[in-house]
Amino acid sequence: MPLRRALALVVLVVVVAGCRVDANVHVVLRDDGTGTVSAEVMLDAEAAQQMEANGRTLADAIRLDGFAEAGWEVSEWERGDDGSATLELAHDFANEAELGRRLNELDGGVVFDDAKVVRERGVFRSRDEVSVDVDLREVGTRLLDDKELVASLQAAGLDVATLDEQLEAELRDSLRVNVTMEAPNETVATAQLAPGQHQSVAAASSDFNGDRAVAVVIAGILLFLGLLLYLAASANSRRTRAREGDEEPVDRTPLM
Repeated sequence: MPLRRALALVVLVVVVAGCRVDANVHVVLRDDGTGTVSAEVMLDAEAAQQMEANGRTLADAIRLDGFAEAGWEVSEWERGDDGSATLELAHDFANEAELGRRLNELDGGVVFDDAKVVRERGVFRSRDEVSVDVDLREVGTRLLDDKELVASLQAAGLDVATLDEQLEAELRDSLRVNVTMEAPNETVATAQLAPGQHQSVAAASSDFNGDRAVAVVIAGILLFLGLLLYLAASANSRRTRAREGDEEPVDRTPLM
């Protein structure tokens, strides 16, 4: 079950009660191309209280069993001193394709798209990059999409269009998605988005292999010196043979 579905009830409560929800998604790429996706959901005290109405617990109100079944590490809800509540999820990924799958498990393929992992390895320099498109333009109350609910609200004498605008405004003020992408060498890129926004987030790092460059330079110098010694020895050998060829032969024929 995507996280966005699990949070659908939370969003509704937040919109109606004017609470606050923060979703923090953190992608860490290691230099071997693997990494970890983690997500942290934070409810303010009022949102947590609303979710626990009628004797429910947060675990009862927000069912996340599907994540554990899919291999995610799911923490218990932790309560802060101010009454807020925090939940954390984490899962490793082995490559670019698996990173995309993990992010889609979080959002159902609505918010995160085009996840990429780039690994370039040269003689002297390496480069790593991790990126994703974050699109919250389709995130909203979706009130007008529920025709049955619209009909009921209209029958009660409510202006549904105006109500939808008000709820959308509340949602933009109440929900924040914070995305952090981390490349090797702790290179970090962050973005904070509200419903209706879209942004690409990318973190890239490069590493110059100085030891390898020094080794190549030294090897080149030694090769050059070796070539000079070889040429010098060859030239000396040719001069020696030339001098021996220029000497007149001694006549050793007997006189008598």
